[in-house]
Amino acid sequence: MNLDSGNVQISCRPILGCIVLIFFCGMFSILTLPLGFGASVFAGEFGQMGAIRNDIADKVEANPQIIDAFGTPMEIRMLGSNTSFSLEGNVRSGSYEAPIGGPLGSGTIFAEYEKVGEEISYSELIVVTSDERVIDILSN
Repeated sequence: MNLDSGNVQISCRPILGCIVLIFFCGMFSILTLPLGFGASVFAGEFGQMGAIRNDIADKVEANPQIIDAFGTPMEIRMLGSNTSFSLEGNVRSGSYEAPIGGPLGSGTIFAEYEKVGEEISYSELIVVTSDERVIDILSN
């Protein structure tokens, strides 16, 4: 408010600036909402893959043939080099491939899986050593 010779003048520039700022903040929020939703879906899928990778790692690390072939400690690169999945309803199926190594050698984990709810089943879970020996985790 400016007092000039007894006259009162009100400037609407600050009010207009606030309205414009509020408008742009609102538009930014609305436009970024789908990005947030997409990120939450991606995070959910990434979490599901984490459960599957952990289950695979538990089964591989507990197998006596794997321990004999690679020794301990073993290193499993949990981010698979060739991982794919599909989702139909609440059924998630896919394949997983990741390197494994230890003091006695290296190899690759291959898995074909299906996850319904919290239950994970495997049609294939093998480890192929660097000398091409195949260890079938499911047969033990």
